[in-house]
Amino acid sequence: MNKTTTDANELYIYEVNLSVKTDVFIKHKTWLIEHFHEMTKNNNFVKLNVFVDVNMNPLSDDHLRYQKITAQYFVKNRQDIETYLEQQSKKMRSQVFEKLGNSSTISRRVLRAIDIFQP
Repeated sequence: MNKTTTDANELYIYEVNLSVKTDVFIKHKTWLIEHFHEMTKNNNFVKLNVFVDVNMNPLSDDHLRYQKITAQYFVKNRQDIETYLEQQSKKMRSQVFEKLGNSSTISRRVLRAIDIFQP
């Protein structure tokens, strides 16, 4: 099994999932992407992936009303994510609420890698 150069037990992902009303997303898309990038500054995040949900269900038109976005911030160790959550997250969350207000729902979670495989 091939491992990446980072020890899997010392890699965390701080994942933020947003569901934003489509009209609000279109209006604030540039700001939102910049916000994701701003979070990586001075927080020891080593990588950022941003995804949009692709509608693969022909019976659902939810994608017409909401844009679903996932941002994954890769963090080298537990201390760095704890420091971010204690010192920066409140400020960053308030910025999102100021822009998007009640037009979005947000969930967050922290994942710890237990294995990283690259074929």
